[in-house]
Amino acid sequence: MNRNLSCKTKYPIMLVHGVFLRDDGKQDPWGNIPAALTERGALCFHGNQSAVATVKANAKELKHRVYEILEETGSEKINIIAHSKGGLDSRYMISMFDMGDKVASLTTINTPHRGCRYVSFLLRALPSFLKDSIVRRKNEKFKRLGDEFPDYLGAIEDLSSEKAVKLDKIMRDDPRVFYQSFGTSLTKPLDAQYPLCLYHSFIMLFDGKNDGLAGESSLRHGKYTYVRPKLKNLKKTGRRKRGFSHWDISDWKGREYIRPAVIRFYTDLVNDLKDRGF
Repeated sequence: MNRNLSCKTKYPIMLVHGVFLRDDGKQDPWGNIPAALTERGALCFHGNQSAVATVKANAKELKHRVYEILEETGSEKINIIAHSKGGLDSRYMISMFDMGDKVASLTTINTPHRGCRYVSFLLRALPSFLKDSIVRRKNEKFKRLGDEFPDYLGAIEDLSSEKAVKLDKIMRDDPRVFYQSFGTSLTKPLDAQYPLCLYHSFIMLFDGKNDGLAGESSLRHGKYTYVRPKLKNLKKTGRRKRGFSHWDISDWKGREYIRPAVIRFYTDLVNDLKDRGF
C-alpha cells in the first residue's frame, strides 16, 4: 500500500507557537497537527522558544533553532508555520537578523501583525500596583515552567497596537521568502472554549470581528486567506457558522467535532507549499 506523501515538502517545517505556550509541556501547543503532517510525509520540528519574552528575544531563540534544524537535516532552508505571536517572532527573525536565505516560506496563522487595541487599553487602564503584581506572579510561574528569563510585560507590550505597528513597519518582507497569512473569527462566540467565549464581546469593542483573542483586521500579511469551517460534520452538528477560535485553529485544547476541519486545513496548507516547490 502506497504511503500518503501529500505533505512531503522540499524543506522541513518548523512550527512556532504563540505567547504563554511551550513546546516541552504535557500538551503540544499544536495538538494533533504535527502527527497528521508527519503521517503524510512532512518533516516537522518545533520552534522551542520561550513562552513569555519580547518579539526580539524570541526571534534570537528561533534563529538558533533554525540553524539546529538545518544542521540536523542537511537542508538549505526551512518552512515556518507560526501561530499568534509566533508569527511576529518569526518575521523579526527573518527581517532583523537577515535570515531570508534560510527560510523558504513563512505562513502566519491568527497573528496580530498590527497588534491588539484592547491590549493597549488594558495596559493603560490597570493600576501600576496591580500590573506589577500580575507581572511578578506570571514571571515566577513561567520560570517554574522552564523559561530562563521570563519577560511577561515585554511580551504583552509587543502585542499592543502601538508597539506592534512600530514593529510591523521595520520588519520588512524579504524578497527571498514567500509570505502568506490566514485568519479566523468567531461568529458564535458562546460555543467557543472558556474564557474566549467571554473575551469575544469585550475585544469586539476595540478590535471588531475577532477569534476570541485577536482582531481579524490585524491578521493580514502577505497573501491573506480568511478560513471558514468546511467539513460536513460541522454542518450536521449545527456549528458550521461558529467559526474557528484562536485556540481551535492551532488545535490547542482542540475539540473533537472541529478537529477534522483543522487537520484538513493544515494538510491542505502544507500540500500547497509542496506544490509551490517549498
